[in-house]
Amino acid sequence: MTSKWNNGVKITVNLEFDTSEKARLVEKSLRPDNRDIPSGLSIKQYVKQYTLKIIFNSRKDGVETLLATLDEVLALADASISTLAEV
Repeated sequence: MTSKWNNGVKITVNLEFDTSEKARLVEKSLRPDNRDIPSGLSIKQYVKQYTLKIIFNSRKDGVETLLATLDEVLALADASISTLAEV
């Protein structure tokens, strides 16, 4: 079976927290922004114990879009983490 991601790019980001609740809250805060993503890109995310795992897949010709999206998601995660620190 041939995957549409053959010869593409995969990036996995692991964000570790001191509690699983914080990891779930940040994951939940990112969900709305991950729904309307550019064509040729996929984002999957889930929490396992204290770690939020975000997996980005892109076609080879979409690396610039992947990097821009990665930057945006990380900025949003940082904002969510900063907000949690204030609560």
